[in-house]
Amino acid sequence: MVARELPLHGDLNLIVTGYLEPNRPRISQQLALRLGLDMVDVEREIEDRLGDRVERVRQLYGERRLKAIETQIMDEVVLHRRALIRVSGSALLNSGHLAELQRNGVQIFLATHDYAVLEEIYLHQQEIDDVAFHSLYYDEDTGEIACNTSNHYLGLHP
Repeated sequence: MVARELPLHGDLNLIVTGYLEPNRPRISQQLALRLGLDMVDVEREIEDRLGDRVERVRQLYGERRLKAIETQIMDEVVLHRRALIRVSGSALLNSGHLAELQRNGVQIFLATHDYAVLEEIYLHQQEIDDVAFHSLYYDEDTGEIACNTSNHYLGLHP
């Protein structure tokens, strides 16, 4: 296992993305508070701007309207510094801002077994980017949470 510090200094952001699950907002809020970062929740920004839940907006106005607002918000999100940015994997990939966010922040991708976003991050990285992929898992031998780190997402295990 390779130990790496979280180089969150200066104007870097922390980007939390991945699959949608009920604990991700809570995890993001606690992490932002603990690190002293501003919290930017893209889904909440969309809902605040539209005055309704994302699912309802999708039903009433369709995917095109939702994506238009999402793109406007992502245009603003890339301007933030020293913030924890909580964004869905699809918004991150579809916004066209993935490369810029990668260069201005440290990304944490919360996932179960969906490597589609990891592959997209890997494909967009450049030589100058310092990217590491981490797999957190329960180690039955030690009874602890363990971490496996790799420079390529396919090198992650278990």
